[in-house]
Amino acid sequence: MPEETHPRQPRPDAPPDRAPESPTRVEALVDHLQEAIDRLETERDGMAAELLRAYEHLGILFEVTRRLPGARTEEEVVGLFLQSLQQSYPDSTVWLVPGPHHDAENPVGIRTFIACAHDPLIDEAVARCVSERHAVVVQQTNPDRDPWDPDHVVRQVLAAPVFDQPDPFCWSIVLSQGAAGCASHLLEAGDMQLLESLCVFCADLIRNLRLVRAVQSMSIDVVRVLVSTIDQKDEYTAGHSNRVGFYALLLGRALGFGEDDLQTLEWAALLHDVGKIGIRDDVLKKAGKLTPDEFQHIQSHPDRSAEIVGRVPQLSDVVAGVRHHHEHFDGSGYPDGLRGEQIPLLARVIQIADVFDALTSTRSYRKAFKWSKALAILHEESGTTVDPELAAVFDRIVRDWIEREPNALDAMQTQTGGSNATPPHASSPTAHDAAGAVQGATT
Repeated sequence: MPEETHPRQPRPDAPPDRAPESPTRVEALVDHLQEAIDRLETERDGMAAELLRAYEHLGILFEVTRRLPGARTEEEVVGLFLQSLQQSYPDSTVWLVPGPHHDAENPVGIRTFIACAHDPLIDEAVARCVSERHAVVVQQTNPDRDPWDPDHVVRQVLAAPVFDQPDPFCWSIVLSQGAAGCASHLLEAGDMQLLESLCVFCADLIRNLRLVRAVQSMSIDVVRVLVSTIDQKDEYTAGHSNRVGFYALLLGRALGFGEDDLQTLEWAALLHDVGKIGIRDDVLKKAGKLTPDEFQHIQSHPDRSAEIVGRVPQLSDVVAGVRHHHEHFDGSGYPDGLRGEQIPLLARVIQIADVFDALTSTRSYRKAFKWSKALAILHEESGTTVDPELAAVFDRIVRDWIEREPNALDAMQTQTGGSNATPPHASSPTAHDAAGAVQGATT
């Protein structure tokens, strides 16, 4: 008997039969999938562009951090900062606007600051920047225009402060404008972060420069007080070192010395006679001619000065100028008998300033020479005692200085505590006194 057959029963876990998809539904699924792919590609492109901009910003910051620390003045810092902004925002217009307390009498950065025309949008950005004390972006659009109309121009202003606490040293202004549909002209969050980073770095450098300048100024003031105390050992040399420092800087600037060299020159000029603290008063204040022993004793002061200054490692560049300021151009000076350009330039500059001040200052045995006579004596001593080229430059700048300020020399004596009053028994200077004055200045 044949086996009984039964119809196959579906498995309980088998999926139900599905009707075939309609072409319309398949097309919708494909479109949906394509939209998802398009979104992913857009996000990928956006992330790639953002990453590229981040690398560009890092490159800009690296270049700025490499170049800006080499700036030695505020004006150089501001100039390099402006160049960095122009390179960072090549499609925008960049301004640097002075802060509210910028000193108009101080030329720092004046040539670098760019005054921007009055613009309500810029004014709004700066006002918000002042209030919020960080970078801000303001935007100007026309609400009556289609925002995606290619002819619709969008204007954006990015403003950030460069702080010199508590007030801004200046404001950085970036103006970007372009068609609404052109994303390359629009400012983004990364642009704000970049500008803030540049402003913070610039502000730190300016603060550091001002701090260094304040410390240097304080140090110079302390030295001036100390050398003035030494100068006071003789009332007729009071203020001598300060005046020598002034005349040396006058000549150094005319010779084109850089800031570092001028600083070294000023230190050397102020300290050139510090060794006289070890010279006996009876020799230092002697009105008449020195004996050979006394002359030898007073000739020890350059070595004494160099020894004192040499104890400060930071003043190592000053020592040569201090030690050799009594060398003569013809080799007849001391302590080493150097001649011509063997004598360090600092020492040759200081010597001219030293001789000129000695000639134009009253001594216990004679009145001061007039500045014109002092220059004539320097001319006579050119090539013998002093460097002839430096003496010629000094002659020119002193004449220009006196022409501009006829009473400048008298004011210099008064300000530095010098005395040009005629001492008892002093006579008007003669040619013999001139020779003695040069000899005195070179001892």
